Amino acid sequence: MTKVEEAVAVASKPSEYLQPLSELGFDVRICNLLREAGIVTLGDLLGKTREEISDIHGFGEKTLAKLEQRLEELGYKLRSEKEG
Repeated sequence: MTKVEEAVAVASKPSEYLQPLSELGFDVRICNLLREAGIVTLGDLLGKTREEISDIHGFGEKTLAKLEQRLEELGYKLRSEKEG
């Protein structure tokens, strides 16, 4: 993706997608694991599937369940495999 394409992609996202996960009430451990994997904003996270998140070292079923619960509270969910 070129720099122009990246800029257009960012500009077309709703502003809440640019919010840092650390400001959205996620568990500190979850934020740290995601940050280490390069996932720092809500948009970064929503672009991932359940499988992609579970592949992150340290993300077990309990941690994934906590993540999905918080996303649901915020009115979001991870990308489904079908959305590809």
